[in-house]
Amino acid sequence: MRIVNGRLCKQNGSGDFTFVSGSGSSVIDYLLSLPSHFSNIVQLQIDIRVESDHHPLLFHVVNNFPRSDNLLNSPDTIFEDTVTQNTVTSFDKYIWNEEKSEKFYTYWDSTQARAHIDNFESHITNTNVEEAAACLLKLLQSAATDMKHTCNCASRQNDAMNSGNTWYDSECKNFKRTLNTCVNRYRNNRSVCNLEKLKKCKHEYREFIAYKKQRHKNCNLQKLVFVANQTNSRYFWSLVKGKS
Repeated sequence: MRIVNGRLCKQNGSGDFTFVSGSGSSVIDYLLSLPSHFSNIVQLQIDIRVESDHHPLLFHVVNNFPRSDNLLNSPDTIFEDTVTQNTVTSFDKYIWNEEKSEKFYTYWDSTQARAHIDNFESHITNTNVEEAAACLLKLLQSAATDMKHTCNCASRQNDAMNSGNTWYDSECKNFKRTLNTCVNRYRNNRSVCNLEKLKKCKHEYREFIAYKKQRHKNCNLQKLVFVANQTNSRYFWSLVKGKS
């Protein structure tokens, strides 16, 4: 295996930090490649995000072409893959249904199933493990077509307001804007000075958020103690469940 970090970066081949927090910065997230595939990776860039101390690794891959500067200017031949950058919003899930099981079992006797099985056996004989696994997966998916469900997944958002947390007020939002400003400055100019400002702002932002959360918990605890001494049990349990 080869480590790609530090070899294919925009900044004159020098590597960037992949982890930046309030307490320090380092390179702990790596893009690894087989030696035979290394020449297909033409560019690596370390992006910056506020939501996590770990930064996304963005890289360009070309298929069956040697690495060269000309390929960087040819978008038609470049496939971009983004690690931790894109958020999955939906995915297919297969849920077993006994009522539809008869069709599942019947499919295995079909001509299509036989073709998948023949391909599977052929790849196993030729020790093509990846192709054999793909054939087996296709066979199972085809047999369970009626059991497929599309599940929606909410986008990852670090803004606590999206989760309905009332403690995330205008002060938190303003602090977040300040942090975003530091991120953009470091993205445009990755100097030591801007890095130190970013680490300091991240540390202060997280301390402020922790303070807001704790103050909110203490306030709710005082409410619970007060209501517990009253006779309104319904209001007490609404506080416990976070509905008030």
